[in-house]
This record gives sequence, structure tokens and C-alpha cells, in this order.
Amino acid sequence: MPSLVQSYDVLLDFTNDTLESVTVQVLHDYGRNTRSIVLLNPDESVTLVLDAGASYRYAVKQRTKVAKRAHGGTLNARSPTFSLMGAYSLKALRQPLTEFESTDIGGTIASLFGMMREHGAYGRYVKRPRTSSIWSHDDKTLVWTGSSSFRYRTMRLSLLSPFLLTLSGVVAQPGVLKQIDQLQKSNAAILRYPTQFTQGIVPKQIHSHNDYWRDVPLLTAISFGVQSVEADVWLVDGQLLIGHEMAALTKERTLDSVYIQPLLNILAQQNPVNQFNVNQTRPNGVFDTSSGTPLQLLVDMKTDGVQTLPFVLKAMEPLRKAKYLTTASQGSLTTGAVTAVGTGNTPLEGIKALEPRDLFFDAPLNGLTNSSINATWDVTLAPIASVDYDAVVGWNGIQDITEQQRSTITNLVQTAHSLGIKARFWDTPGWPIQARDNVWKELTNDGADWLNADDLEAASNF
Repeated sequence: MPSLVQSYDVLLDFTNDTLESVTVQVLHDYGRNTRSIVLLNPDESVTLVLDAGASYRYAVKQRTKVAKRAHGGTLNARSPTFSLMGAYSLKALRQPLTEFESTDIGGTIASLFGMMREHGAYGRYVKRPRTSSIWSHDDKTLVWTGSSSFRYRTMRLSLLSPFLLTLSGVVAQPGVLKQIDQLQKSNAAILRYPTQFTQGIVPKQIHSHNDYWRDVPLLTAISFGVQSVEADVWLVDGQLLIGHEMAALTKERTLDSVYIQPLLNILAQQNPVNQFNVNQTRPNGVFDTSSGTPLQLLVDMKTDGVQTLPFVLKAMEPLRKAKYLTTASQGSLTTGAVTAVGTGNTPLEGIKALEPRDLFFDAPLNGLTNSSINATWDVTLAPIASVDYDAVVGWNGIQDITEQQRSTITNLVQTAHSLGIKARFWDTPGWPIQARDNVWKELTNDGADWLNADDLEAASNF
């Protein structure tokens, strides 16, 4: 048995003895950027060469037609004992394995793989003297020796497999990367600052259509840099409930709980009260990279607008009290952290009557020159104008767009811009993806301001 100070390596030979492909992942020393994932087809093997003086997290995963199976835990080689902690068996989902305690490394590993063999996978344990070079075995070896410094290269798992195996070996690591690792692991104070809730997120003029449908409304949109979100509200027994239709409503999902309170929490983080900002004249917005960019909140009133409007105005009071709302007063506009806009059944006359005004109107993009509408359109009344793309333009994104269709888009956009209003086209194609992207490209090239999107990730990468 080697002493703790003697250098030696532990070789784990893992074989996939199941009928499905599995992936094996090991993370060295809980470190950064050291993941290596190996895909093993049935009957393929991989040898893991581990440093006996380090810890490794590992996971074996398999997705079958029945269920996703996982086996994972911690291999701790900081003492002469390997431990399997918090593990789950490969075949019996969420069945914990016993934590292994032994002073004999070989015995521990033998026990470990004895358990694994019962569930369709097996391995062998050997020990070898440590060498200073990268060691490989029949092109299927994952090597870690020495310190926690790594370099990456790839090679084929076998001639019959199209998948690549990442090898990790001990080589010199640039000092700057080592220092980054050290600072991040220590959670150094110099890496933290109050407004980093949206650190590194670049805002984009994307509108999250029916944002409340997302697994996590509002926050998902913000994580992609989306600047505009849409909430459908229904006035039910004095409460503003969120949902696309009546059948989707719950008492827990309200305009306040889903949007107002989360916004207050975010903006409180972005506007800390300390000695550094006592003279700040306007609040920061949600985006750390562009604190002057407001988040647009479209409130789509689904119930009677005249009855719903007072409740929406009341719901905005916490944001109003904190002075977060964009406000128009006596013809002058002061941009805040949140620009609230009424759409759907929002009554135009009710919005016009507000003074000061901190809830605006979503104007009809195809009606800005309609003299029958009693309104003087400008940014203090309607910062955005929208129209049903399919009804007004109708190009499906597959055939070539006609000159008339393109002229319709450009004329509507130019009219809005001449009034200082931003243009949005909704009900754009979502599928086929090529058609969606063609329409997005055309609208962007023609000057449309807001990209109406259901797939926020695709839009943010567009």
C-alpha cells in the first residue's frame, strides 16, 4: 500500500455492457473547464487514469426508451480511501449505493465495480507508477496525473465510432487562467458587485410574445437580453390574473406576482442605496451592461378595458412609488427603468386622460394616419405601434417577397419613425424555421424595431 506522499495513479477501466449508449463524465478537483465526456456505444471501453491525490466527480448517464438513467458521485483520493457519495445505480433510477469506506484502494474499487457490474456495467482496477508524460491505452484513455493543470486535445474513440474523446493531460497552464480559477474558487470580493444580477447580458430589441407561457416568465426573457415582455391580464373578482385564456388562469399567477414584484426585486438590486449613488438622478434599469435601457412591459387587457384600466394603474403603484416608471408630463417624456404599455382592450381615451401618464398606448401601426382615430400620435402617448403581420403583409417567408409586400412594411415603419414611434409586427411565422428566419431578416432590413419572438434563444442569436 503506497503512503500518502508516494506518487501513484489509479486506472479505472469502464466497459459499457448494456444495449444502449452511455456517456461517462469526470470532473477533476471540482475545477473549471476540465470536463471530459466520453460516449461509449455497447461493448466499448474507456480507461480513466486518476491522480491518487485528487478528488473527482463523475457521472454515467444513459437515456433509454423507458427512462433516463444516471449513476454518479464522488471519487475521493485525497486519502487512501475512495468514496462513492450520493450515487445512483445505472439500472435502478434513484436507488442509492452505499458509501464505501476502506483503507485498501484496490478493495474499494473492486467493491465499487462489483456493484456496477450488477447493473449492466463493469470495470477493473489497476495501479501503476506515475509518469510525467500523457499515457494512453488503445486510443481510449482519459488521463489525469500530477497537478490540476490541463490542456485539451481530441481523438477518435475507435475507427468504428464517429464520436470524439477528449483527453486531459498534465501540461503547463497559463498563469492568468490559474489565477482566474483561484479567484473564482475563493469567491473573492473583487469579483462581486451589487448590480451583477444581469452581468454580461446585452439588451436586444426583442419582444417576448406571450411571455407568461415560459417556464419562468420575465426572468427567462431577461436572461436572453430581451427588452420587452407581454402579459395578458384578466380582471376576475378584482384581481388581475395572468394567462392566455380563462382556462389557464390561477389565483397565484397575477400581474403583481409574476411581473411587478419580480421587477421590484431586480430593480432594488440594480439600485442599491449606498454612499456611491446618493446623487443619482434616475434609476438604473434591469440590464447591468446598459443601465439606461428600459424594460418594456406590454399589458394586454383581455377583459373590458374601461373596467380593467383602473386595476392596472393600481397594480403599477409599487413601481410608480419607487419612481421606476417612464412618465410623460406636459408633453415631456422622462424615461424610467420600466415602460408600461397597454394593449389589447386598453381604452385609448382612458390613456389619453392620464396626466401625468405612466401607462402608454400600443398604437395601431396601420392606423397612424387614420384621421378617424381621435389621437395625436407621438412618443408621449404611444412609444410603440403594432400590427398583425399576417393580416397586413402576409408574406410566408418561403416564396420570394413581392415589391408590394416589402413596400407595405417599409411604409408602415417609416410612418411610425416619423412620429418617433417604434414599429412591431406580431403574428409572424414561427415555422418552418427557415421561413421564420427569412421574415425576421426582412423585417430587420426594412427597419422594424421590435423582433416579435416565441423562441427567445433563437431570436437572441439571430
